[in-house]
Amino acid sequence: MSCTPTTAGTLTVRASVADDDGGANTYSATVTVSAAPPTEQPTPALCYAEGAQSWQDFAQGRQKNGKPVQASRSNPALALGLPQRNDTVNFVSLGFGGSLTLRFANPIVNDGTGKADIRVWETSFGDARRSWSRYPEAVKLYASADGVNWTLLGQTTDKDQAYDLVLPQAQYLKLVDVSNWAKFGPIGDGFDLDAVEVLSGCIRP
Repeated sequence: MSCTPTTAGTLTVRASVADDDGGANTYSATVTVSAAPPTEQPTPALCYAEGAQSWQDFAQGRQKNGKPVQASRSNPALALGLPQRNDTVNFVSLGFGGSLTLRFANPIVNDGTGKADIRVWETSFGDARRSWSRYPEAVKLYASADGVNWTLLGQTTDKDQAYDLVLPQAQYLKLVDVSNWAKFGPIGDGFDLDAVEVLSGCIRP
């Protein structure tokens, strides 16, 4: 017979053993457990290939000239999955002041190293070599475990920026456009989101 204690301290172990007369003999012993065994944690598994599974709460802003963003740049499903990183229309434009929430199939984990856990890929449509300072599309990135309570991870200061998750884990990311419209032409439409890349892994059920 064996057992695994779940708490540290002094424990009394009792056992009853049946005898040939139909009775039972009871035995007891005192044992000391100096430290409880560690609780098994889910093993993070790479989930980069999944990317975001679904989107919700898409509140698209407008172009600088006040007109709606072009329909071809207004499909939030184009921000799901892996980044394409090319000059096709494989992104969604948030519009100035717009926002989009992405949900991941499995919670993203913070690897605890202080290094980046997430990368947000912006599309440099038609000009992949331009610097961020020439066309400073910007977002604030928020993370949440439940889709209700949000923590700010940071704000864009460069192209394709990476972020530390800060939270132990998160299943939702929200991007809010904070681009300075004064630095764009009349048809500027804020942050163009290609995808979000998971760098650290996720917890699979």
